[in-house]
Amino acid sequence: MVKNDEAKMTLGGKLKSARKSVGLTQEQLAEKLLVSRQAITKWEADKGMPDIENLKQLSKLLNIILIISLTAEKILICLL
Repeated sequence: MVKNDEAKMTLGGKLKSARKSVGLTQEQLAEKLLVSRQAITKWEADKGMPDIENLKQLSKLLNIILIISLTAEKILICLL
């Protein structure tokens, strides 16, 4: 069962939580994705968003299920 706080968490908050749950630092995750630590910081602060290839890699590295819904008006990304 998902806690109420987790349900309200932003994409960045979910990424940060998932990263910490697998014991990776921002630097370690950045190295695995071949991006800068600053990119990870931006994603976790909801000031940027990973591209689709990085999202796929994140789902593997962080053991998360990624659901992407594309509509004409917005992109919805859910991490389970």
